[in-house]
Amino acid sequence: MHTSKKVSPFELALRRTLVFGFILVVAVPQVRVTTDWLGYLPMWLVGMPAVMLWALHGFAVPKAPAPYVSAFGHRAPQAVRVRR
Repeated sequence: MHTSKKVSPFELALRRTLVFGFILVVAVPQVRVTTDWLGYLPMWLVGMPAVMLWALHGFAVPKAPAPYVSAFGHRAPQAVRVRR
């Protein structure tokens, strides 16, 4: 059974803005420019909504993957220095 978390209207608006901005940047070349008034438009259309969505989720950072452990219970061997 799938249980979904309630999404706030603000988060839904951010998600829609992010998707719309991404599609706009990919589809319309004139949107990938720098203007005197706003600066770099893809930053405002994609970057800022993405950062706001990330901030809304508490700046969640994925955990680093665990180091490789072999079947014998020790880490994988490192490179061995060869003397000449």
